[in-house]
Amino acid sequence: MKLEILNVDQSTWNAWLADMPNAHLLQTWEWGSLKKISGWSSHFFVWRGGGEQPQEMAMVLVRDLPT
Repeated sequence: MKLEILNVDQSTWNAWLADMPNAHLLQTWEWGSLKKISGWSSHFFVWRGGGEQPQEMAMVLVRDLPT
């Protein structure tokens, strides 16, 4: 499988996520947008097995630690 870090739009991400067998609410674009309010940034990763459709997906949230 090939890992890709993507700059995707909301509708594409959510459509791919909806096709995943165990998709979770906390991986949606909307959750990432909500977390952005409190200083988090979203990074979108997909693993493809050779076709266009992702085999695995992850939205990773990152923020700086308070000092």
